[in-house]
Amino acid sequence: MNFATAKADDGTLKLGGTTLELVGAAAKAAAQNRGRDLLIGFRPEDLELNGHGGSGLVHIPAKIDVVEYLGHEELIHAQSEGHEIVALVPSDKKVQAGQDVVFAIHSDKLHVFDPETELNLTARG
Repeated sequence: MNFATAKADDGTLKLGGTTLELVGAAAKAAAQNRGRDLLIGFRPEDLELNGHGGSGLVHIPAKIDVVEYLGHEELIHAQSEGHEIVALVPSDKKVQAGQDVVFAIHSDKLHVFDPETELNLTARG
């Protein structure tokens, strides 16, 4: 699981200088905690490489540090706003260390936690 600290705003999160546009439960959690630092979490397999279209996608720019070739998949280690991001993508993506990329994740796959209570603010139930 990837974790990073982001500042809550009115339905968005700020990851350093990057604004993460949210929908659904993640947007609600950000709006209800405006001005607070929240912890975001997302799984490596939920990240898409260079995903640019579609409603509800959150975009995270990053620079690749290392690519581990695992046969039909690649494990990508990258940096985004001082946070390490690990992504598991199909091997046909052909990326290299030093390359700038944009990861995309569906907003409903983004978990938002309160760092003080460790409660998942996007949990359904």
